Amino acid sequence: MEQTNNSIKREQNELACSAESENHRPQGNTLKWVTAARVVGDYLLELDFNDGRRVVFDCQPLISQYKLFAPLRDKDVFARFALDGWTVTWLDGTVDIAPEHLYELGKAA
Repeated sequence: MEQTNNSIKREQNELACSAESENHRPQGNTLKWVTAARVVGDYLLELDFNDGRRVVFDCQPLISQYKLFAPLRDKDVFARFALDGWTVTWLDGTVDIAPEHLYELGKAA
């Protein structure tokens, strides 16, 4: 009888945990990634995201403030970006910008 009661308690706990996790799950897909990108000006990228949003992101502040981005001062290097499935990258993936950063700080296009 005790084994049956333990089984019932375990099942109730599993159901409660499952229901609790369902209540805390984000609605919809909250992950953002870049699906297309174009250079549209000096250090400006127009970016499309997986949810259909399009923004223009100014890379100039990052390039002028952080040494990591210094190679992108060369406009030819800046123009040779790639998409890695999540975001834009440069220099064989050694330089990138988080897609969340691009999404949140980009200006609606």
